[in-house]
Amino acid sequence: MGKSGYLIIALLGLLIGQNHAIIGQSNSLPPSEARRAIEALEREPIIQDSLMRVYAGKWTLGFNYGLRFIGPENQTDQPDTITFADFNDSRSVFGLQLGRFMSSRFHLELTMEILVLPREQEIQNLQFNSGGIDVEAQGNGGAMLNWGIRSKYYLVGDDKLTRPYVSALVGVLNAKAVGGEGGFSSTQGQFNNMNEITERYGYLQTTLGITHRVSPASMFNFNMGYTIANRSDPIGGITSPGGFTTNVSLLFILGINKD
Repeated sequence: MGKSGYLIIALLGLLIGQNHAIIGQSNSLPPSEARRAIEALEREPIIQDSLMRVYAGKWTLGFNYGLRFIGPENQTDQPDTITFADFNDSRSVFGLQLGRFMSSRFHLELTMEILVLPREQEIQNLQFNSGGIDVEAQGNGGAMLNWGIRSKYYLVGDDKLTRPYVSALVGVLNAKAVGGEGGFSSTQGQFNNMNEITERYGYLQTTLGITHRVSPASMFNFNMGYTIANRSDPIGGITSPGGFTTNVSLLFILGINKD
């Protein structure tokens, strides 16, 4: 018998020995513990599925990213020549949500979102002369911060893991734009002419969305909506923050357990 034959016999012996050891170990378990282990294994998919259908009374914590598009009717004909800020160029919105399912179909959320204008600086004039250097520059920045209360109503019951919904959000939005001109002169020193404009709006946002329960402790959400807000004096190239919105978010369901 060659070396390969001895190797095969040795492997078979090792497998048989391990099999006997496993059988002996399982037989050493008390029957009640073995039965409980088997029942728990069989029940695991049922528990997982039932937990993914628990909504009523649960708290949620969500993080979202969205886009905000200012409606053409809410944009000014002329750019902002006071602060030089432009809210039409910045659309990314980041937010936080804290909510509670009042029932399996009705969900209340406290929301907060922020939109930040990237800080912009531009040199308008740069001159070197016998006395030194003269610099003139222009810069701007700004932000929108809004918060409110959203109510969601799911169009299907908790027998579905993917559920469409309609929602309404009522809240307050604060907008701030800062900008102006400044510079440095070797004869006059540093100078600046900065301006600040702030406005506050009340708004109503209606959305149509869909959520999918990806696990007992999390849901994925997507929605599209439209915002209606009051008008103001021009700020950052707009007279109102109203327009279309899109949003994706991940919600964590708090208090899920297997007890």
